[in-house]
Amino acid sequence: MKDLKGKVLVGLASVSMLGGIALGSVQGFAAVNAQSDVQVRFNPYTGGGEDPGNLALAYVPAGIDFGNNNLSAPGTPVFYNGTTNGADYVAVDDDRASGGDWKLVASASVLQSTTTSQTISSGNITLTSTSNVLDYDVNIGTPADPASLGSVSTGVTQSASATLPLGGGSQTIATSTNTVNQGYAIPIDTVRLNMTSSNSHGGQTFAGKITWELSDTI
Repeated sequence: MKDLKGKVLVGLASVSMLGGIALGSVQGFAAVNAQSDVQVRFNPYTGGGEDPGNLALAYVPAGIDFGNNNLSAPGTPVFYNGTTNGADYVAVDDDRASGGDWKLVASASVLQSTTTSQTISSGNITLTSTSNVLDYDVNIGTPADPASLGSVSTGVTQSASATLPLGGGSQTIATSTNTVNQGYAIPIDTVRLNMTSSNSHGGQTFAGKITWELSDTI
């Protein structure tokens, strides 16, 4: 692959949020309130792995699940904590001869009902990353394998908190100006969906994606 200065070196990787939020009816109407469990199975996703001689997005989580939740009163600001399907890391592998600049950004799609045409577009997803970035060996396995993780990495600047508007622009997750050939595991400590409750969401499951984009310019 050629070194495309200023252009994306790797295809976009998207993390599914299918079944990410299943909303029941408003509480308070006990006589008619009922709820069904929703379960979604994800096949493991390990990202692109190593791309010899190039910069690569080596791993992203398979999916993010925000659970099955009861609606609050209409118009109430609410948040739902998410869990990742896989390791709580995004991994970058810089296999260029002498390393170099790179930048990782992320964006969130609008959430789409899996059964109707309704969408949720007025909220955001907050990612926090305050734990140490670790050295990562893509040849051992995914970051879910502790043996693939090494010492604390230096030279990587991570965003302690990044807010991704639903259907909005991308936000910076991490950058580096290192001139070394190595892999990096960038932690995802928490994921939170922030939105406003609405009666119309009741009884539906909403799905979306977080898209990660890696480039060779800061």
